[in-house]
Amino acid sequence: MADILQNPIYYIAFHRNEKTEAHLRSRGFLNVHHFPAIDGRDMDILQMARKGGLGVRGYSDLLEGRHQHSGLSTRGAIGCTLSHLALWKKCVDENMASITIAEEDILIPRSITTATKATIGRMLDGPRPAAFFTTDIHSRNGMWHMQGLHLYFANQAGCRALASRVFPIDAQTDYYIAHMADMGFIDIQGDGAVASQSAHTSSVQDQGSVQCGKTLAPLVA
Repeated sequence: MADILQNPIYYIAFHRNEKTEAHLRSRGFLNVHHFPAIDGRDMDILQMARKGGLGVRGYSDLLEGRHQHSGLSTRGAIGCTLSHLALWKKCVDENMASITIAEEDILIPRSITTATKATIGRMLDGPRPAAFFTTDIHSRNGMWHMQGLHLYFANQAGCRALASRVFPIDAQTDYYIAHMADMGFIDIQGDGAVASQSAHTSSVQDQGSVQCGKTLAPLVA
């Protein structure tokens, strides 16, 4: 069974954060790595849209303001998706059995229980593309809903599935993952009691929002 504490864990941040690394190690993670975040704030969204990297809704959201919570609130949301995509590809390209991905503001209140570790391990070892998230996941109107990517575990098949249909980007990363589960491309589970986020403004997304998938920018009426 996959040992989630020995698996490589990559936290996404612009710069190395020794406090984040110490926190993860204090919760038992043995193989902690910094992954430099991709900065989306200066991206040329017109060129990205012309090349098929940004969809109609995503382009409109960024220019006129989003109308749904799933929409792109800032260019930083593009950087968020591209950062996670790079790690999904890393898992596949380096033939990792699974990968653990965190964000800089990760807060794990206590060590992960043996029962939860076993649940995650069985899921990652299964034959299906799969990922386990430390956020609550529920179904509404026939769709999966979750919010936040502060810490999650994915097997190689899950990373391959997620990396395969990212473009054109039209939604925030967590909504994209939930949609992939709706379509049957990946199995997802979640437990919001495992981890949360510290309260502060994101370094990855623009001012006015927090980490990937937890954006607080106002909707357009």
